[in-house]
Amino acid sequence: RRRHTRYWRDWSSDVSSSDLALPQPLPTGRAYSSYVMSGVLLRLGRHDEAGRYAAAAYSGHREPMLAVHVARAAAALGQRDTALAWLRTAATENSAMTIEAAGAATEFDAIRNDPAFTDAVQGV
Repeated sequence: RRRHTRYWRDWSSDVSSSDLALPQPLPTGRAYSSYVMSGVLLRLGRHDEAGRYAAAAYSGHREPMLAVHVARAAAALGQRDTALAWLRTAATENSAMTIEAAGAATEFDAIRNDPAFTDAVQGV
């Protein structure tokens, strides 16, 4: 009997953005669902859409993980100052979670060694 163990990080390599039919307009309403949907958009490389979606969700649910997703999208798009501002916003709510989430996100690789990045994830 074969085990089919899949990790969530692996699924997007098998699916292209055009293969995945997401409902339009994207569903809204719950903070966690919005976090998951913005994460899917990030994994698909739809950074602009992910950032806009997570920012809109954040306006209704002040959840720090939504702010981290906006920051990830901004960083992926090369918008350093926007990414840092959203990281600061997330860190004000939960700095430990922001440090952990930002440390794992590859979108921040280009700015990770910037002292402003360290300050932002610590809420400074």
